[in-house]
Amino acid sequence: NLGVHINESVHNYSDFRAFGITQEGAFFTMTFIPVKRFSPALSIYFSGTDGEKIVDIVGKHLPMEKLKLDFIDKAMRKLHF
Repeated sequence: NLGVHINESVHNYSDFRAFGITQEGAFFTMTFIPVKRFSPALSIYFSGTDGEKIVDIVGKHLPMEKLKLDFIDKAMRKLHF
């Protein structure tokens, strides 16, 4: 497995330096932090039932970092962007 498959797109693990997990109610968000400074982060939402399995798979390819959400990130999440 070379990366994350979303529909017809493949996002290679090599494009990211790390990932982090945040929780919003019953759902979790895995955010991939890009290697390139101005590239957008990739966020994937999942339920807690598969969380451990997903983190284990991705953790074999990328280190996990604690995410710090800034004001803009928090506002965008509340507005569901």
